Amino acid sequence: MSGVSIPFDHLVVLHSHWRPGGVRRVVELALPSIVRALSPWLRKVTLLSGGKSHERLILPPLGVETVFHIDPAFDYLPAGYFEAGKFSERIKKTLEGVVSGGDPSRVLVWFHNPALAKNPLVCAEVGALSRRADVGLLMHHHDFWCAGRWERWETLQACGFDTPASAAAVLFGAGARCRHVTINSIDFKTLAPSFLGMADHLPNPLVQKVPDSNTRSSAARAWINEKTGGRPLWISPTRLLRRKNLLEGIILARWLRPDAVFAIASGAFSSGERRYARILNEVAKESDGRVIIGLLDDPDSPEVEQVLSLAEAVILTSVQEGFGMGFVEAAVAGVPVIARRLPHVKPDMEALGFMFPHLYDEVLIAPDLFDRKAEAVRQSVAIKKNQAGLRIFNLQAIPACGNAIAGAVPFSRLTVEGQREVMRHPADKSWSLCKELNPWLVQIASSPLKATPWPQGLEGSIEHYATSFVEIVQSMPTQGFSGKSEAAQFAIARAALNPGEYFPLLI
Repeated sequence: MSGVSIPFDHLVVLHSHWRPGGVRRVVELALPSIVRALSPWLRKVTLLSGGKSHERLILPPLGVETVFHIDPAFDYLPAGYFEAGKFSERIKKTLEGVVSGGDPSRVLVWFHNPALAKNPLVCAEVGALSRRADVGLLMHHHDFWCAGRWERWETLQACGFDTPASAAAVLFGAGARCRHVTINSIDFKTLAPSFLGMADHLPNPLVQKVPDSNTRSSAARAWINEKTGGRPLWISPTRLLRRKNLLEGIILARWLRPDAVFAIASGAFSSGERRYARILNEVAKESDGRVIIGLLDDPDSPEVEQVLSLAEAVILTSVQEGFGMGFVEAAVAGVPVIARRLPHVKPDMEALGFMFPHLYDEVLIAPDLFDRKAEAVRQSVAIKKNQAGLRIFNLQAIPACGNAIAGAVPFSRLTVEGQREVMRHPADKSWSLCKELNPWLVQIASSPLKATPWPQGLEGSIEHYATSFVEIVQSMPTQGFSGKSEAAQFAIARAALNPGEYFPLLI
């Protein structure tokens, strides 16, 4: 990037928290290369978040002044009542302190997941700062509230954004000096018409890591053997989130490898996941050690890359993903992956050259494995809750499988209570009833698992990511830009309310 001028000298990396997950991983992988690419113009990096003091990024020295700033007001807003005015004032004061000591127009805020609406007050104050002081704003969209997170509507209303138009304006930085970045091509195609010339597609950074030394691998293997009792490890490298559809991972492990331990990398969850976490923990307690939640939450645990490389299989059962870092991590580790075929993930993975031999569409469940009448009632309640999105955006949709309870039903389309009922049956019984419904599972069970090879020619991804990031930064407008925020939000909502995107787990 020599000879190219950079319009910013202070990079503020902003996210609600640094708990384990995709955003944290993206920043840890990319930030050192981004700082090098912005050299020598960059003088300072500020890592601004909510969360807790021990939730810090693992980064090497960046070579510039680096400040960690954690303020709980930047984390997800608490459920129920909160005083929006006090939160806003604290957020505003913190932001002004962060950008002080230099020219505000030379500050770039790399803002992750603003449109998820976990804290609309942060979005409002960041946007206001940009409009007031010409702070640059790179809005990095990993996910969106209007993609089925209808419970966030209550939060938006409580913050004073009580119409779709007002919500869109604050979540998409209307009038701010900003650009929008998506992590997959489908989201880019959805947003780009509303932000002409101001939207970019930036796939997450990829890196093929050199294997660890034998000494470290031996230590990691001993640690894993202690945790699993020497049994094979099947792992889902994720946090405990509903959209990860983790009970499906457990039942796949029980059917395909009954003697394996199924582990979820982190047990961390937000307040909205409390009920789901309780059910997952119940299943783990009843598993006789065959289900471990939060395997890598211990501060003395090995790095996730080490554990993945020593696992027998990676299981990815998410019903929604923005990019699919777990797919890449499995390929890096050289471990087989059994995963759902996701429309937002598969095209971009294939474009990069990845081919996964063990993808599937759904796990079909025999109706005798759950209470059909009770599930029909639960489905009716879930469908009514899903009407919130229809009402907000004045759309119509018929949720998939709402009337399909009498026949075989995809596991992912059951309520969590219905999934729990399936899990209560002995694995050999449920497998015998579902085997013929899932020939792809029989094929996996009867042949060796295959790892995904790293694509030939896919090298220098981190450097390419940093170069692309800098090119986006260089094209930042010099003044505010509104675009069509409400149209963008509506387009995302319309896609999310397609029947194929209906999952009771997320309601």
